[in-house]
Amino acid sequence: MVDRQMVLFDHPTVKMMKSRFHFFGKLPYFKNFYNEVKYNRDELYKFYYKHVQEEKAKIDFSSSADPTNFCEAYLREIEKMNQQGGEHYFTEEQLIGVVSGMWMAGQETTTTTLVFAVLFMMLYPEVQKKIQEEIDRVIGSDRFITMEDKPSLHYISATCQLVSSTEGPKDPDTSEDPQKSFMDTLEIH
Repeated sequence: MVDRQMVLFDHPTVKMMKSRFHFFGKLPYFKNFYNEVKYNRDELYKFYYKHVQEEKAKIDFSSSADPTNFCEAYLREIEKMNQQGGEHYFTEEQLIGVVSGMWMAGQETTTTTLVFAVLFMMLYPEVQKKIQEEIDRVIGSDRFITMEDKPSLHYISATCQLVSSTEGPKDPDTSEDPQKSFMDTLEIH
């Protein structure tokens, strides 16, 4: 659903519709497209709302503990503002809008980073081989990798860090070879 919404949001018609979204629902030519975009938007809103409510249910607002994530920090700020009274703009609807924007942005960034990582490993099968060797040595074949394994996965951690910080292919006439930089850095680890 998120993938479909990303495609829809990037469609030229939707970009045109953004300024007067509801108006386009009244035009016969746009009605079906409008309904699909609206349905997907509403389903995503329900998804985000459900997760915000689950997070809210876990919070002890009487505790002064530091928040463990963005959603908790925002919900604590809503609670604080509500207790102070007066007008403010910290609402659950605003939170859902912010979470939606972060999710969509993260979706695109994550996809691009993963594609870039796969391309690098296709260019450098020796990197892929070292990653597989580290997985076999540290994890084995009887379980999945977890976050608790990260401190033991030095080569994979270094590779992930490099892939996420590399800007991608560059013009060879104006910059040093990014693949060479990538491989030189991997050799250090």
